[in-house]
Amino acid sequence: MSYAELLNTDEWKAKCYDILLRDNFVCQDCGYKGIHNNTFFPISQIKDLNYLVPIELMEGKYLNDFCVDVTSDLKETKREPVYLASDKFKDNLYINMMMTISPFEQPLYFISNAYLKSLTFRQYYRETSEIQYKGNTLLRYVYACQVQDNIIGSWATIRHNKGTSEIFSIDIRVGNDLYKIEFTSCNKDNLLFKCNPLHIHHNYYIFGHKPWEYENTALVTLCALCHQKRHQNNSVPLFSERKEILVNNLPVCDRCQGSGYLPEYHYHLNGICFKCNGEGVCIDKFSVDK
Repeated sequence: MSYAELLNTDEWKAKCYDILLRDNFVCQDCGYKGIHNNTFFPISQIKDLNYLVPIELMEGKYLNDFCVDVTSDLKETKREPVYLASDKFKDNLYINMMMTISPFEQPLYFISNAYLKSLTFRQYYRETSEIQYKGNTLLRYVYACQVQDNIIGSWATIRHNKGTSEIFSIDIRVGNDLYKIEFTSCNKDNLLFKCNPLHIHHNYYIFGHKPWEYENTALVTLCALCHQKRHQNNSVPLFSERKEILVNNLPVCDRCQGSGYLPEYHYHLNGICFKCNGEGVCIDKFSVDK
């Protein structure tokens, strides 16, 4: 398995969550509160996410006020989704993917405390519309519903990708209320959503270890810019399994200069550097896991 493939495993995703949660989803060098694609994170209330979505996209309202408006009235009686999948995420937490109308709609993602074999929901609101933002036409999709299961806490997950179109999506769960708000732009020249992604940085590497086989103290949350600075200003050693030094300072990737991210290639894999696989250093040629 290549290092890039290892970074897509459930084990690494679970490890990332532990580090992000410990660091409060904040870059530990500059304090930037960023996003880590597809990772669920706890929130205390919807307004914790207001910084992510400009009010121009929410009809001049903050995200929390907009969500209150769309859930002001239930429109349907209880029914079952057309598709529901539940996968264990961490301890007693499960990630669920639900389609409520047809197998071809945009799915909702949410956290539950137990594996869900079935579920009932009631729909609040569903709307697709065109809106103007920074001189561009965006397609905005809003969906809200109420699910019938038990959970403690509120969660959100964010996806920001650029391929043939740019997509910025937020899935929120507060109590039994679920929200999905997604913006799609076909602008091919620039990114409309300026998101400095969060990375999980290894302070050192151990020969033969998989990315998640480290103590949490060896890992730290950094934004892409600070990740680059760390690699440029600090050595990243490679140890043997006996903790003997093999390389004092792993070479910084000469493609991304240590950032792990290439904004000019935002349309492919969200800009992750294809030479170092987002690590910022050339680890693959030292790895036994090829």
